Amino acid sequence: MQLPADACVKSEDGFASFFEQFVYEAPVRAAYSAPTVEVRDIKDPAKLLGSEQAGPFRIALVDNQWSYNEPGKDAGQFARVKMDRTLSGDRMRVDFVKAKFSPDEEVTKTLGKPEAYVFEFKQGCWQLTQQLR
Repeated sequence: MQLPADACVKSEDGFASFFEQFVYEAPVRAAYSAPTVEVRDIKDPAKLLGSEQAGPFRIALVDNQWSYNEPGKDAGQFARVKMDRTLSGDRMRVDFVKAKFSPDEEVTKTLGKPEAYVFEFKQGCWQLTQQLR
């Protein structure tokens, strides 16, 4: 399993390269997820709800569009997601929520509850450490 050279750079661009591989490749997700992922409250990330092994990753890339990966559905049925990334020190937070888009790619409506993943830069690369619900 070989990541692009720039994937393990602590920067917006490095994370973008890493994240695309993380989304596409199950072995990359397995290798770059903490043994247990903390589950925290999205409204109060200091509040720990528990920890679990990394479950199904909810973000997928379908036809170059970020989508919500739902078990039991074909990729063509996945809802699209509005996604925002925030780099803060050694952490990258990826917020996402199902959304409807206009023909010119503007978000017209969000659907359901927002979620987020938190990646930390550890041991020279990014690692999934938290899921916010």
